[in-house]
Amino acid sequence: KLSSCNPCPVGKVVAAGSGTQESDCDWNPCAAGQYLDQSTGCQNCPQDHWSPADNKLSSCNACPFGKEVAAGSGTQESDCDWKHTLQCTKDEMIVTLASAGKYQHKNFKDTNQAKCKFASSATVIKTALNECGTTVEHEGDNIVYKNEISFSNDDLSSTIRRSTMALPIECTYDRTGLILQTAWSVLGELVVDSFTGTGTLVFEFKGYTGDDYTTPVSFPQQISRGELIYLEVVVDSTDPGMTLGLQSLTARNTKNADSNGISYDIVKDGCKVDSTFSFSVVNPADLKKKRFSFESFELVGMAVGATIYMEAVVEVCSGNSANSCMQQTLCNNGKGKRSVDEGTESHHYLVNQGPWILADPNQKNGAAETRGNMLVLAVPLLAAVTLAGN
Repeated sequence: KLSSCNPCPVGKVVAAGSGTQESDCDWNPCAAGQYLDQSTGCQNCPQDHWSPADNKLSSCNACPFGKEVAAGSGTQESDCDWKHTLQCTKDEMIVTLASAGKYQHKNFKDTNQAKCKFASSATVIKTALNECGTTVEHEGDNIVYKNEISFSNDDLSSTIRRSTMALPIECTYDRTGLILQTAWSVLGELVVDSFTGTGTLVFEFKGYTGDDYTTPVSFPQQISRGELIYLEVVVDSTDPGMTLGLQSLTARNTKNADSNGISYDIVKDGCKVDSTFSFSVVNPADLKKKRFSFESFELVGMAVGATIYMEAVVEVCSGNSANSCMQQTLCNNGKGKRSVDEGTESHHYLVNQGPWILADPNQKNGAAETRGNMLVLAVPLLAAVTLAGN
């Protein structure tokens, strides 16, 4: 003869008129990312687990091998993300897995090359950007290199795959003045992919604190008027007979040559124009490396703290044409007004470094000197690459 019914415990329900005893009360379905504990009700899924909405699961589903998700955040299997780190260097994609896992085979898209396949115990998996089936796409101002790592317990020669998973990877680089050839840049470097007859070329640019070229400068770098700027440009190539020459060196007050700005030639057509410019001896001799220096100077009216950029055009030669990139040869040819593109394959690329910043003359000593309209202070390298023909 109850005057009212007994309520179900918190978190439990029963249909109207159907509750004849407390055990008829049942738990509410759990939300996505939870499971049902019969003693305490809905609880968050542990790390690396997931569950769907409106469930009464006694435990959550585990994420696939190598994937992870935060506790309580896994609402579907696609919420599980790969547990790995990806490092994109100037020439490699390097994947480090959190654990080796249980899969027998790990491989990139191209399974025909031994270097693209890895043992079951491997946790570091890497490939050169232009190998192992990597594809390249141009997306606006970026170049994207894409591949994937497959995990399998089957014979790689089989056409049937069971227990296979794929980890997509991609590395994105700024596109830098691309003409025909594929290139990408990272700070202080320019990489030219599949350059005719040479493979991958890597151009590195550095500024140094002195004429011993042992201590690189840190950027941004303040410099006083009249102070010497020491620069080095190097091409890294597997071609042992390659030589590098400096076609031109131009100071600009903007990063881009096609923008409206002021420019001043320091080297033109392979010959020095600025009287303070000089090449430094490279010891031991290295024909793939150029070192040079010149004095900073000012643009009339330029404010303290302003930055200036440097544009360099470099040419690389190989084989029978290796001597064509010797500096005196470039200068002699330049006096004849030979075009960089004439009789050669020419490709221009840009890479940024710096900046050097004009210091307050009251804080740093240095004689102010104007040359043309330009103050040389900051030196990101804008490299144009030419492979001379045979």
